[in-house]
Amino acid sequence: MIASFEVTKFIDQLNTNKSAGVNGKGPKVIKLCKVFLIQPLTALINNCISQGKFPDMLKLANVVPLFKGDAMKDPNNYRPISPLPTISKLFEKHIANQLHIIISGNYRFTSENSIRVSKAPLLSNCTYKYC
Repeated sequence: MIASFEVTKFIDQLNTNKSAGVNGKGPKVIKLCKVFLIQPLTALINNCISQGKFPDMLKLANVVPLFKGDAMKDPNNYRPISPLPTISKLFEKHIANQLHIIISGNYRFTSENSIRVSKAPLLSNCTYKYC
């Protein structure tokens, strides 16, 4: 579960230079309306986690060609980008943070840059509906 102070922290970390997703609500709008959005976003993320579902509307993205350089008429000089809704990014940050906590508690890096697995299995912290 996520607390409202974590949602606030993730909103504050949003890069306002990034584009908006399909819904047109970019990081600037989310930051400007932060006070009004903290509680609803906290509830949304917690409901998604408890139900093990992610809203379809937050999965939508428009694929946009981004010019890399050289001849503009050559299709090989473009790469696709898919700007996701900003709310999806907040959700992603929370999940990444939780995974980091789980993994860092189960794995240790040695001085030789190899990984040593702890005795506790990694998936012991997951419930069946998420695995």
